[in-house]
Amino acid sequence: MKKSSGSKSATTRTQRPAAARAGSPVQGEGDYAAGRRYRQSVETFVRTADIDQAARAAAPKNAREARALKEAEAVGRSRARRDPKDRMR
Repeated sequence: MKKSSGSKSATTRTQRPAAARAGSPVQGEGDYAAGRRYRQSVETFVRTADIDQAARAAAPKNAREARALKEAEAVGRSRARRDPKDRMR
């Protein structure tokens, strides 16, 4: 793999972070402990949070913000891989 022209070098598939080479329990995308902590946090949030209040707080504050959110959603959907069975609007 070629190095980029910037100051940072490109990482190849065979290179591993120093923590992984040193026998660290860090496993990258397969870090099971981090996955468990995340699931626990989500479960706690869903059980204890006021979801309706959080949804109201996240709602657009005005028409301009609503348009910006719709445009951002359209951009995201345009880049998403489509499944023929998916009924995205």
